[in-house]
Amino acid sequence: MIIRFLKNNKQFSIIFYLLLGAILWAHRFYNPIASTENNVQLSLFEGITRFFSRQGGYSSIIVAFLLMIVLAFLFDLITKRFRFDHNKTPLTGVLYIIILGGFIDFHYLHPVYLSGILLSILIFKLFLLVETENVESTLFQIGIFYSFSLIIYVQSIVLLPFLAISILLIKCIEAWRSIVVFLLGLLLPFIFIFSTYYLFDIDFSNNIIESCNLKIDVTQKLKDLHINFSLALYLIFILTIMLISTSKIIHQFPRKKIVYRNYYSIFFLSFISPILGYFFVPCITKDILLLSIIPMNFIIANFLYYNKNQNVNSAILIVLFLLALFIQLSFYV
Repeated sequence: MIIRFLKNNKQFSIIFYLLLGAILWAHRFYNPIASTENNVQLSLFEGITRFFSRQGGYSSIIVAFLLMIVLAFLFDLITKRFRFDHNKTPLTGVLYIIILGGFIDFHYLHPVYLSGILLSILIFKLFLLVETENVESTLFQIGIFYSFSLIIYVQSIVLLPFLAISILLIKCIEAWRSIVVFLLGLLLPFIFIFSTYYLFDIDFSNNIIESCNLKIDVTQKLKDLHINFSLALYLIFILTIMLISTSKIIHQFPRKKIVYRNYYSIFFLSFISPILGYFFVPCITKDILLLSIIPMNFIIANFLYYNKNQNVNSAILIVLFLLALFIQLSFYV
């Protein structure tokens, strides 16, 4: 019922996004906090986050809120451009806002939001590799966007295996010039930024090794998540729906066109990379896990679209929304 309503009123998607976001971010607007600095710094936008920290909490929250809305519209663009079956509904954007609404510790300006926008663009460009003959041009753009993601949020280094496997999955790169073009795109923004630092005598001596512990401790990583009862319920429900959605897609694979198999393989890779990166790569903090929400939306949206029981679909969305609200209310109990 809810999905049918979203489909029939897609032209009002901006209203859905703003309304859902306002409700699920109400706790943070009521208790604003300023931007916090990440413990791993190598960011072109470090000065911007410090600026918002000085301005107070509301400016940081409003900018983060707007970036979330931009991401929701990017998801709509991807579903429409590549003709996913649920492209006539704003379902992926709605799912993203609801799921993100439960992670209230990140309702402020954080580089992971900008990295999320760049990850969405990377996914878009990877899908374009399927239908383009000018592989070098697209690979060059992918390299540039990924390097900007690293500059904004250095922890997105964990996406490199996902990127490499995805490129090989879609296009078997045989020509050496394709690899060179990709590397040029990857290096060009770094050359420009470090040249600027050098010319203007800007100190960039902060580095990853000095700012974090290189020891891999999975137990400590679990403790760092700070999972309480309400968040545990929320995560269990989301991961359960994700497992069901994944099994549904795997069951559909034999009937799917090769192009759509590649699309969802890319979604799976981009979902698992931040999770593995967090637990098994030193210096990676829990913020990186927010990037896994992006592909998760598309996978769950596919399940909800094909599930014939509309009552179950509506119940899933309602329970997700109520659990996100419960997390906010638990701070006042």
